[in-house]
Amino acid sequence: MAIITVNNVKFHVQELNPSGSQTIVMVSGMVSTLAQWYFTLAPVLAKKYHVLMFDLRGHGKTEKVTYGYDLTTIASDVIGLMDRKKIARAHILGYSFGAQTALKCAIQFPERFDKIVLIECPSTQHTMIHRYMKENKITDIEKVKRELPNDVLKRYNIERETAFVEGQTDKKRKFLGISMFKTFEFLCQQTTLLEDLLSEDIFPEEDLEKITSEVLLLFGKESDCLKEAERLHNHIESTSYFLKNGGHWFIMENPGDSFDNILHFLQTPVRELIN
Repeated sequence: MAIITVNNVKFHVQELNPSGSQTIVMVSGMVSTLAQWYFTLAPVLAKKYHVLMFDLRGHGKTEKVTYGYDLTTIASDVIGLMDRKKIARAHILGYSFGAQTALKCAIQFPERFDKIVLIECPSTQHTMIHRYMKENKITDIEKVKRELPNDVLKRYNIERETAFVEGQTDKKRKFLGISMFKTFEFLCQQTTLLEDLLSEDIFPEEDLEKITSEVLLLFGKESDCLKEAERLHNHIESTSYFLKNGGHWFIMENPGDSFDNILHFLQTPVRELIN
């Protein structure tokens, strides 16, 4: 296990195939850790690429800081880690909040990234927090901090004692639910996460249209993020767009279904994929 300090935060970092000629940075989703990749896509990608993974600030074995959960700061964490590892350019792959981070990186630091893989990238105005506040007609952020974690317990069928997560295999259930819940509870109640998420503006279409990197969009057919998928596809010039079986969690439930798409994309110009 490697601990690297960036932006005054101690990050847990793992690498596979460090001698690979090209690097792919993998950014996990909210409340997940680098294990999301370590046991799914990373071993396959590491056959051809140097894979760099890390736990987001406040997640996993990374330092539990109370601030800096906006996309601008998270993107600067990615760049700081690349700088510390002396990686001038890389591909970047992100899931959900990690996909938002990858998109922010492509917009803010276009000179640092080659190909971009966005998996289930939601709108910054359509997060769990936005939906919860709208559905329950709540405007008091302190009330959201108190009530949202328990709502998540019920919504995702997580039990404090049994740590059950609906949709996971028996082997993955153990401790997963309670670990994710504790992380989410900490992020909601002891950090600026909710304020930071609510302050994010939608990615402007003019910024999307300036992206020069080739972008792969992977979304579940039953995802509630498809409206944003279409917007990204329409406004980013070089995109390849695939719908996979399942919903928002499809990449965790059946990662093998996306291996070929991702590997082919990384090795083939997008225009060839489209044509």
